[in-house]
Amino acid sequence: MKVNWKKSFLFAALCLNIFASIALADERMGVYVDGFRVGTSEIPDPRVAVAITEMFTTQLANSPAFRVVERSRLQSIAREHRISQSGLADPATMLKVGRIAGVKWLLTGSITEYVNKQTAFGIPLGGKSRDGALMFGSSEGKVTIDIRTVNVETSEIKNAFSVTGAASSSSFGAEYRGYAVGDFTVPAVVDAAIRQAVKKAVKDLERRIGGLQYRIVKVNPDTAIIDSGSSRGVEKGQLFAVYSEGDVLRDYRGNIIGTENIYYALLKVSDVKADYSICTYVKGKGGPSMCRGGDLLEPIERAQAKTLPVVKHRKMKTTEILESMEPSLSTSPDTSRLVSSERPTVRRQNAPAPITPPAVPLVAPAPSVDVNVCTDEKLIESYQISERERDNVRGIYQTGMEYYKDKKYKEAYKQFLLGAMDSDYDVLNTYWAGMSAQRMGSQKSARRHFEAALKLNPDYQPAKKALKSLK
Repeated sequence: MKVNWKKSFLFAALCLNIFASIALADERMGVYVDGFRVGTSEIPDPRVAVAITEMFTTQLANSPAFRVVERSRLQSIAREHRISQSGLADPATMLKVGRIAGVKWLLTGSITEYVNKQTAFGIPLGGKSRDGALMFGSSEGKVTIDIRTVNVETSEIKNAFSVTGAASSSSFGAEYRGYAVGDFTVPAVVDAAIRQAVKKAVKDLERRIGGLQYRIVKVNPDTAIIDSGSSRGVEKGQLFAVYSEGDVLRDYRGNIIGTENIYYALLKVSDVKADYSICTYVKGKGGPSMCRGGDLLEPIERAQAKTLPVVKHRKMKTTEILESMEPSLSTSPDTSRLVSSERPTVRRQNAPAPITPPAVPLVAPAPSVDVNVCTDEKLIESYQISERERDNVRGIYQTGMEYYKDKKYKEAYKQFLLGAMDSDYDVLNTYWAGMSAQRMGSQKSARRHFEAALKLNPDYQPAKKALKSLK
């Protein structure tokens, strides 16, 4: 029998592609939505809660972060494991079946506010209603949903938060002796308020449990580019707060209850592409000197934006770092704008940058990287830092390398310097800051960075080799 190897290979490749697609789909977070409860007497019909639950489930299913498990699937699993379907009403049984189905989080909540108000009135013309009237109308809708996330493995409530959607509309018209001008109708806008609340809830869940985050990709003098576009629901005019995570917050028992966010700037989306967006800086709420590649972004509403607590100073601004470390890059150093805690320490021209001894080992053995020779982003995996810090360092490195490969060494130096100056472990960005300085012709600055890299890891061979080349 003759085998058509070409067709067999194509068939095998197709199968592998299908299996890979299934595997990728399975990587999404498994969630189950329990029906929302009615938490206010303002809801005229209990079916409203059912409709909101369905809208919420649909929005979750359209998110790239979640895999929604339907109740019918849980019922099928219950039958397979000989669990009474009536037992699904029991929370413990529901969690057990959820674990079997690959559910990570049970989502539940209640509708605690529901406003659907419509008003209309008229003013007679000529003092007589039969002559005609001016008609005015307004509609207001407001919905608040309380959301709770229950970890299926531990049965603990990990997140509890509220989201509110609001919408309003007005109409105006006139009628005179049988002739009408304008629109007399007063449409209900509560549906728009519900959609807004549901959308907010899903976006918040993407950040809290879904692992999806928005970040700054590139910082320009007039704009900032972020890593999310229309494919993730970003819209023109949307606002994002730029922040980093500060201290971990704990309750009196020592349990982690959250993280303190430090806000640096406010961005407004001006142009949306499929996978990225271009933003402008909102006046009076930070600017390019406060933003860095890899910074986290939080979608916020306009009402929140007005009171966003943006800090006035960051650890060190890029221009101030350049002024204190590299005279050849700044013709008029001026550090008087720095507060006392930010003022750079005066040191000898040839002295290496002071390095604070780290509290934990700088690097740890990693299966796929030799920490003493690696010069690419694999080295970041060995850093003893959190995943969010690792993402930030990686973003700095990737942006710097883009400039470096394009031979824009001054821009690359500025970018690598963000990692080199803001940590006591980042060997990689410190090394590449030296390489960028060397390409710019600044041997003294290059030497300082290579020596600083060796302070962090005395066995780092690329820095040793680079120092020898300077000699």
